[in-house]
Amino acid sequence: PDSAPLPLMTMGPPDDQGRSTSWMVEFFSLKGKKSHSINITEAGMFCNAVVTDAVVSPQFVKESEDTIFDLPRLIKIAREAAGTMDLTGAQARASIQGNGSGEPARWSIAFVDANGYPKLQVSIDSTTGAVTGTSPPRLP
Repeated sequence: PDSAPLPLMTMGPPDDQGRSTSWMVEFFSLKGKKSHSINITEAGMFCNAVVTDAVVSPQFVKESEDTIFDLPRLIKIAREAAGTMDLTGAQARASIQGNGSGEPARWSIAFVDANGYPKLQVSIDSTTGAVTGTSPPRLP
């Protein structure tokens, strides 16, 4: 009953409607010190429970009615944050995670090349849609 979500992430690239063939969500119980991950792939579901002490201070996702789950909108914001960076052929990956400071969760939109190497990662406030950082830094 005390479990809460840690990250929610796409495992495959989302399409134009924000659908991915594969997702992963992880829940953690402070009392039970158990982590439960749920992987959903092409409508099939696999659950895995792990007893762990590794997560000492989990960063739970605290969602509200203002939390943005419109993945195409988030990817568009991230592409705009790229400035002049060439993202040709890069595929987006998305994850939402808590930030531990009581602030809203943040989205991380990563653009990866064909080998899976990141070209750009953009952090976005999950309630305002504001870009909070880029790695590497934003280009003009």
